[in-house]
Amino acid sequence: MREEFSRLVIRLVLAALASACAGVAAQGFDARLAQAAELRRAGQTQQALALLDSTTRLAQGPQQRMQAAAELGLTLAQARRLDEARAELMRAHELAQGPQRAAYALELGNLALKAHDDAAAAGWWNQAASTDEAQ
Repeated sequence: MREEFSRLVIRLVLAALASACAGVAAQGFDARLAQAAELRRAGQTQQALALLDSTTRLAQGPQQRMQAAAELGLTLAQARRLDEARAELMRAHELAQGPQRAAYALELGNLALKAHDDAAAAGWWNQAASTDEAQ
C-alpha cells in the first residue's frame, strides 16, 4: 500500500512538472517570437534570424508552427532571401485558416512582386481577396 502511494505521489509530481515545463516553453516561445519580430521591424534581420533559428524549434502545435514560419518568412523576405521566404510563408499559409490565411496570401503576393513575378503576385492577391470576402 505504501509503495502504491509513493508511486502515485511520484506520478503526480512528474505530471505537475511536465505541465509547468510546457507553460514555460510556451511563454519562452511567445517572448522570443515577439523579440524576433521587434528585431525585424528595427532592421536587425541577422539578429532576428539567429533568434528565430532556435525559436522555431520551440514551436509546439500547428498554431505556433504557423506563427514561427510566418515570422521567419517575413524576416527572410526583408533579408532578400526570397526563395527561403517563400517556402516559410507557404508553410504558414498552409497551416492558417480564415483571415490569417488571407494575410499570408497577401504577403506571398508581395513577395512574388519583389521577385518580378506579376502573374504569381496577382494570383496570390486574388486568393487573399476571395478568402477575405468569404469571411
